[in-house]
Amino acid sequence: MTASQITYLLMITLHLAMAVYTVLRIIRTDLFTTGQKRINIFLALVTPYLWSVLMYYMLRKESMVFDEDKQHEHTSHDFHESGKGFLGH
Repeated sequence: MTASQITYLLMITLHLAMAVYTVLRIIRTDLFTTGQKRINIFLALVTPYLWSVLMYYMLRKESMVFDEDKQHEHTSHDFHESGKGFLGH
């Protein structure tokens, strides 16, 4: 094998690995509707690297936002938010 063949093989392998990982992430997320998932999967497989990397960063930021929300949960002691005391219970 020549150096150019090895380079092409490596590029294709990396693209397929990234595309498979991205497709699995797109399937598992609740961020997109079914139609949007189909379009994003198609673009991740057809457009080498660019769309897969874009979806990777977009979905990574989505999970980071949810993690930050969980860390900053505030408990409330107000009765109107908890429903306690509404009917005198």
